[in-house]
Amino acid sequence: MADTFPFSPVNLVVLPKYSVPSALAVGTKILTVGRAEASLPAPIAAALEDVATTHGQLQQTAASRHAGPGDADPERLRRADTRVDDGWAALYLWLCGWARLPDAPEAVKVRDVIAATYPDRLKFTQASYPVEWSESQTRLDHLAGHGHEALIRGLGGERFITAIRAAQAEYGEALGLTKLQPGAPPAVNLRQPLDAFVDALRLYVVRVSANIDIAVPATSALAARLLAPLAEDGLSA
Repeated sequence: MADTFPFSPVNLVVLPKYSVPSALAVGTKILTVGRAEASLPAPIAAALEDVATTHGQLQQTAASRHAGPGDADPERLRRADTRVDDGWAALYLWLCGWARLPDAPEAVKVRDVIAATYPDRLKFTQASYPVEWSESQTRLDHLAGHGHEALIRGLGGERFITAIRAAQAEYGEALGLTKLQPGAPPAVNLRQPLDAFVDALRLYVVRVSANIDIAVPATSALAARLLAPLAEDGLSA
């Protein structure tokens, strides 16, 4: 699709400038929200699959940066993965304890945090390393962006957040997602898969927006749900 065409997605939709980690995180949000819908109009569903495909390719390419002779220590990866798993599990159990207090006024808010952060409980911690990192980062961003982290800290859970963030940083470095490993092949080109993902995301936005019919309020509500992750990131169109 030529960028010179005035009505191409590239010209119609302006997205934030994504790094690889932030692109992986927002892609996970978009896919989670889109797949939660019982059904989608065919053009939107097709565009969502393109987002999924390019998102997966970006994940694989980013993860491959630590492959080869300079491979990251598998034991380091295992330890980082375990720390992230344990951190999220510990926070979950702690939050569940608060949620079960019958007379605690904070219980309702805590239940909202659990619903938003653990929609599938701890299933995301069983995903492959790059996918789990992305899912974990998405949850950390959501906690920080919606006041949930402040609530957790206010209830005395600061050590959980600190532990998860430290484990997440180590996990990203071990995977080569946030810091290139020594000896990793420098020829891996992340620009191409990143651009492909962003282009797919732009087309998705166009398809979702094109489905809006002002005479049918449900179409506007659907668009609001599907594009909510991008609205949080400052989407403009």
